[in-house]
Amino acid sequence: MLGFKYLLLNPRSLPQTHVELFNRVYDQWIQASSETPEQSDKKSEDFLHCDQVGVILCHNEIVGFHLLSYVDLRLKSSWQHQSLKNLSQLEHLQLQSQTPQTLLRQGSFFIAPEWRTELHEVNWTEVLLGLSLKLLDDSTADLMLSFSTTDEVIIHTKEIQRRFPDHNTSRWVQILWPFSEIKPVKTHSVQ
Repeated sequence: MLGFKYLLLNPRSLPQTHVELFNRVYDQWIQASSETPEQSDKKSEDFLHCDQVGVILCHNEIVGFHLLSYVDLRLKSSWQHQSLKNLSQLEHLQLQSQTPQTLLRQGSFFIAPEWRTELHEVNWTEVLLGLSLKLLDDSTADLMLSFSTTDEVIIHTKEIQRRFPDHNTSRWVQILWPFSEIKPVKTHSVQ
């Protein structure tokens, strides 16, 4: 619709046609997060360790993007990841009670200033979350962990017919998801 599309970029097997876009996304990521050199280094590490970067484009302009990672919860080392270590005891128990093997983690996200909600009728942050949930539903992941803008932890389960409370979000997820050029990759060795 009107030149919008959503791409899932895998930094470990990036086609040459997406290298320039990936580098632009990275530049925006660093520029938006470089308050101090230490914060910039940490943000750079977060970016480098993600499994996928989901990018919404309008023509060739970056609307926004989010970092996605898959975590194999069967491995003790996975529970040492900062996002899992910071879970409350209740959240930790809730995750373990589901007996998941693979967790999709939506990490940080970025919306270009010119595309923020106050300038448009679309809440692109909600659309990115919706696209993450569609990825959960279509991938081999069992659960998804996301964070609200207030850093509240949210654990999502798979759904066969995903519905969104906001009609506009639902509409944009439906518009963007079927036109993804690169489909979700298999998660590491977990099949």
